[in-house]
Amino acid sequence: MMEQDLDGIGLSADALAALREFALERGITVEDDDESFDIRKEVQTALEEEKGPNEDKFTYSFGDDISIQLNGLRRDIGQTLNSTGLTLWRAGDFLSDFMFKHPHLFAGKRALEDGDDESMVLLEENCKLNGLDTDVCCQKLLWGEDLTPETQGTYDVLIGADIIYEKDYVGPLFATASHFLARSSDANIFYLAYTKRNVSIDYVLARVITKVVVRLMFNRCVACAVGTTRGPAYDPALVDRRFFNWTDTTPIAQIPQVQSTYGYIEGVYPIMNDHRVAMGESTCAAKFVSKPVSGGGRARLDIVELGRLALERTTCARDAIALMGGMAETHGYYGSFWGTPSAFENAGEALTITDPTEAWMLHMLPDDTGASAIWVAQRVHDNHVAAVANRFVIREINFTDTDHFMASANVLDIAKRHGFWDGVAPFDFTDAYAGPPDMTLSSSLRVGRVLSLANKDVNVDTFADTTLFFSAKADTLLTVQDVMRFQRDHYEGTKFDLTKGPASGPYGDPNRYEIADADVGTGHFERAIGIYEATYTFVSVLDATNRHNDHICRFGPYSPDSTIYTPVYALATAIPATLRHGSLREFDMHSAFWINALIGNYASKWYAFAHPVVSACQIQTETHALERT
Repeated sequence: MMEQDLDGIGLSADALAALREFALERGITVEDDDESFDIRKEVQTALEEEKGPNEDKFTYSFGDDISIQLNGLRRDIGQTLNSTGLTLWRAGDFLSDFMFKHPHLFAGKRALEDGDDESMVLLEENCKLNGLDTDVCCQKLLWGEDLTPETQGTYDVLIGADIIYEKDYVGPLFATASHFLARSSDANIFYLAYTKRNVSIDYVLARVITKVVVRLMFNRCVACAVGTTRGPAYDPALVDRRFFNWTDTTPIAQIPQVQSTYGYIEGVYPIMNDHRVAMGESTCAAKFVSKPVSGGGRARLDIVELGRLALERTTCARDAIALMGGMAETHGYYGSFWGTPSAFENAGEALTITDPTEAWMLHMLPDDTGASAIWVAQRVHDNHVAAVANRFVIREINFTDTDHFMASANVLDIAKRHGFWDGVAPFDFTDAYAGPPDMTLSSSLRVGRVLSLANKDVNVDTFADTTLFFSAKADTLLTVQDVMRFQRDHYEGTKFDLTKGPASGPYGDPNRYEIADADVGTGHFERAIGIYEATYTFVSVLDATNRHNDHICRFGPYSPDSTIYTPVYALATAIPATLRHGSLREFDMHSAFWINALIGNYASKWYAFAHPVVSACQIQTETHALERT
């Protein structure tokens, strides 16, 4: 630390007493009755006269058996008279003694030690002086600022001693500590030795520490995580125990929590936060599988937890992608149905991630170690439409075009190592990492149909092409009603129209039940966009030009052709009871899901006659809601 000029600094009674004691120790005559006598200048002069070189060599002992030689800063160099007094604080002493008495906490660990620049350089020299084969790197780190995704490095232990002198630095210090701990794969610790100096710092430190809590990671289960660590909707008191004895969901891992998080809406998957970041999800087949730590594997995060983290901590699509990618690489990603014959079919995930100005597609799968992840993201052009339907759709990646592409650093190396790419041909992410295509056309048909609804020049005959282009330019600016219509589609008017033909029955029922996997080769039905199995669908409305309605999710429980899309405000303090209440095991007329299911079940049996009535009601109700929001 640098010395400071003492001119103009007011002294408390305690500080003045300390200066008097310091002066008397050095033989300075203190003249209290002389108004021209300035004890501060006398002490400053004495310090300059005895200062000499900034460094001392001395021997320091740890316990009874260890004695090492050190280069150190002189006592007067390590203090500022106006704020910390004249005594060398013992926090470093205390932490060193603690480390000596508890070596198992630090053995083999990679540590980040925070300190001032001069002492950190001496630390590097001291390691060499004592013949320690230790890799020490000293570099500048600005607390609270060097927190971008580019800040590299993971650490097992963070160490700091006597580094808090001003209350304004407490928050940035802990923000930096939380950032580096969050990048680590284990539940690690920040060891901070602190000398109590004044009430203001003590108060701020205590307040910040109470906020530095862990963020629990949960495994995906049939229902959402049950417990008291989240919102009131997940309280154990609300669980229906007549069919299963639900208990609090046990977390499988934890990471440091940030000081504040954003509110968000979620269903089975996260949907939208109160900073206008929204996402949709589609499970995809992939070539690698992994297991969570709770199942004997090495991964800690699935796509649900990654999405939650993104909506809790980010305010734009790019940041959400960077956070999820970094978290998955650091903590490991695993897909659903791990440990079953369907593991490969469900190992990958695709997310659509949007904010008011940008739309992105993210693909992710486990890496070949089971402890990290491979991922890529592509931005959708502003006047284009893209879709994903349980199969990756991102093809060639322009790694130099950072405005439209983001990817993990391992995406090429792993593909080449496993023979998924020869290193010569243009790299195709889907060819390299997607699982084998289904025997049905369920993926390419749905994607192609969406693109053809947005662009009339997309030919229906191209739907069977599994190499369909990533996106298509929309003929006109699409409305919320257009997207709702897309989600209710059954290929009407095409050769794949599910409301036509013998399988639709006498009344044009578009619903088709799945058949056994063993029978797919002898015949099957294609999957519609609007499917009766849907738990819910939604349209996120993110209008950057209209602050009144740019936080709305048009949410529709049950099948999209039978639902009413209801506006839900992301900034609301509570979700309407009809949307958040209900059990799949009991019919309930107070639940929107069951009301829509009742309508859908009846209407589908006489679809040709009943659905036009349902459609007219949908249009009238949804248009009225749009006009009022």
